[in-house]
Amino acid sequence: MTVGYDRPRPGLANYVRFLEQVSRRVGALKKTGLGITLYGSYVRGDFIIGESDIDNVLVFPSNVVTDKALFREVSDRLAVAANETDFPMDELFQVCPIDVGIARDRRFNSLTEEFEDYFRLERRVLFGKDYTLQFSYDGMKPGDMSAISHNLRKTRQSLLFSSYTRLRDMPAFVKGFRSTLKAASRASKQILHLADGNLRRSRFSALGEMQRFFPDVDVEPLRTMQKLYTNPSQLDIVYQHPREMAEYWDRFMTFFEQVVKAYIEKFPRD
Repeated sequence: MTVGYDRPRPGLANYVRFLEQVSRRVGALKKTGLGITLYGSYVRGDFIIGESDIDNVLVFPSNVVTDKALFREVSDRLAVAANETDFPMDELFQVCPIDVGIARDRRFNSLTEEFEDYFRLERRVLFGKDYTLQFSYDGMKPGDMSAISHNLRKTRQSLLFSSYTRLRDMPAFVKGFRSTLKAASRASKQILHLADGNLRRSRFSALGEMQRFFPDVDVEPLRTMQKLYTNPSQLDIVYQHPREMAEYWDRFMTFFEQVVKAYIEKFPRD
């Protein structure tokens, strides 16, 4: 679905009410350490009603591996806020879900150095801590690091939207799960390439090598990904069972985060 084509554009009241609901519903979780900071045209006041995004960062108080129960709770509450205010969250809520560990380390932070100026000039804390004061930034990143940073952000974003898309747009829900399967399995070989400089032919090469570099990483989710990825008919069956898909989704996302965390700990930032 696309705003202005097959769904109505939101008015100013929809923007305002949506953020009020987010502040009230998701903000109720701020004791966990969660925080949202807005930036961009909505904060400046020069946004185009019905077309402009609400740009924001949603920070989880985690060291890379996020609490999936909290993640799901935030997803559920965002879906309620969007449904009650008729706001197209999946299109116009441009959220960057990030954790404290990655934000401070910077190497896998998808927010590059220009965002430091954005946050300095035009930020507004919706609720919780202003974590942007603790962020570190890089400019250009090496290929694999750039890809991992981008994919980690997108897969977290699709998981965050999953409660909403499961109710409103099932094809988008399935697409988000599929993109996580592909990104998380690919990240395992990309992390090994960063670790030793050697390319792997298969995304599942890490099954035989991951524990040599990162013995604390549980590779069982990668085995499950291999079974699904290499047996499309089995994957098609999973697509028909949203609850099972959601359980896999959490496990695959956690694996993705674990390999990133393992790399950060083995190869500390200069």
